[in-house]
Amino acid sequence: MKDLLSIIVPVYNVEKYIERCVNSIINQTYTNLEIILVDDGSTDCSGEICDKLSTQDSRIFVVHKKNGGLSSARNAGLVRAKGKFVGFVDSDDYIDKEMYNSLSKPLNEDVKISCCGRYNVYGEKCKVGLCPVKTQVVSTEEMFDKMLQRKECDVSVCDKLFSKDLFDDIVFYEGIINEDANIIYNLMLKSKNVGLIASPLYFYFHRENSITTSRFSGKNLVAIDNAKIVENLVNKNFPKLMSRYKSYYGKIVIGLLASLQRADKSTIKTYKQKYKELNQELKNIFCYLTFKDKLKYMLFKVGLFGFVEKITALLKGKKYAI
Repeated sequence: MKDLLSIIVPVYNVEKYIERCVNSIINQTYTNLEIILVDDGSTDCSGEICDKLSTQDSRIFVVHKKNGGLSSARNAGLVRAKGKFVGFVDSDDYIDKEMYNSLSKPLNEDVKISCCGRYNVYGEKCKVGLCPVKTQVVSTEEMFDKMLQRKECDVSVCDKLFSKDLFDDIVFYEGIINEDANIIYNLMLKSKNVGLIASPLYFYFHRENSITTSRFSGKNLVAIDNAKIVENLVNKNFPKLMSRYKSYYGKIVIGLLASLQRADKSTIKTYKQKYKELNQELKNIFCYLTFKDKLKYMLFKVGLFGFVEKITALLKGKKYAI
């Protein structure tokens, strides 16, 4: 019999999407799995829908808890999980029926993490996003390199499958956003190699006003703290990748500067000093930026970055806050 997989789905006020998400997991060709729905204090009908779904499939288990955020819900799911391997699906997303069958294949004692590609879904439009170009096993250093470039894959835990024992001494940081970036590199270091699947199998639904599409707030600055964690890990384990890290860091700073530039006047005033500091940091590492990011920075400096970004979003069919 195949190993048990634990699929953790944090649920918070997603009554419009949760059934689609859960049905896509129920219909996996890899059938030996448990689906852990963590109702994180939903105030709509999401919790009731979860309970209803659990009566329809014996593999579904529901955990109801006080609202604590995405990381808190994932951690609660990890406590409940009994599988040898664990995956995460966000409750407004959905997955291809072959996703976990494909991700399970490369896993062994030397390959404790596998990663597939994903689609970006904007309303009715669906386009291939990040996706490995070749099904293969790569070293952890190679995986670091790809993630730092955001080439083929990134820090998301949702398009991956993990050996459960990786979480024996690692948990999601609670009370912050972009929590995946905070732990994924540490998880990678605990696996000698990583399996890549050259197929987009995860459907990432871009929802208006979701965490990843909301405008700038002070919480966004956690990206800098996360980047410093990555810097220490790269410098300690793979120092040859430090130039790649600086390019990665520059991309983060450009995103923060652009986001802050289009914030309201009060926010801009509050973070005026931070804006100056980040701008100076970017100047110091300008030579490490990719050509595309150098172009973005120059557009940003002359005040055209926001305009170009909006036009690009419209062309891609994105109807959410940028």
